[in-house]
Amino acid sequence: MSKMSRFNKCGLLLVIVILFSSRVVRGQEVEFCLMPLSEGILQAHASFSAVYQFDVDQKGVPANIKPITKAFTDPAEVEACLQKWSLPQSSNKHLTAVFEWQHGIGWTKLSVSGPDIKLIVHLSGQRCPYRPAALDGGPDHTSEPRN
Repeated sequence: MSKMSRFNKCGLLLVIVILFSSRVVRGQEVEFCLMPLSEGILQAHASFSAVYQFDVDQKGVPANIKPITKAFTDPAEVEACLQKWSLPQSSNKHLTAVFEWQHGIGWTKLSVSGPDIKLIVHLSGQRCPYRPAALDGGPDHTSEPRN
């Protein structure tokens, strides 16, 4: 075997090793969607959890999204939200997402769990786009003039 063909084999092996060792792991991406609720639910003084189960396909995209509890959310809205997620490290697994709504506050928490994953996202700040301004009790509702 000539020196040149041994070099080519070594070079090819080196390229293959570099390709396998430089494999980039894609990160998980989860978007918390502020799903709209009906006016009746907003006025009902209700706190609840919207629980959905889904499969993650081989590309990391949620599929077969189904509500587990009686949801006050629109399943089509939830499905549109979850399909924006990218969960490549959970490919071919069955997961559960729990969205928590607290009356007078809004969406407070998202939990995603399943084999080898437990993700909890707590929301803070102004979470409730539906909260009437009169419930804030903040400076907007005082009789003092603003500067």
